[in-house]
Amino acid sequence: MFGSLFMDRELKNSEKTSAVKMKCPYAVQRKVITISAHIYNDEGVHTGTSETINNYAIFMDCVKEKCGAWRNGRCHYNDNKS
Repeated sequence: MFGSLFMDRELKNSEKTSAVKMKCPYAVQRKVITISAHIYNDEGVHTGTSETINNYAIFMDCVKEKCGAWRNGRCHYNDNKS
């Protein structure tokens, strides 16, 4: 619930400030929102627990020449890795 409000705001802001930009798949800003609720019956006895976890990844814009993995006009971060 709260996470979706945050993400909608983030998406709208990014649409305003940028044309199509390359995103870095390795530099990620992560937001984890956990909401827990305990359930009690009429006598006050704990009968259950409910937990919701929202895990969002916001990929950062590629900084190209400012990044150590950027060489010869392209990203080489994942070269020669298995």
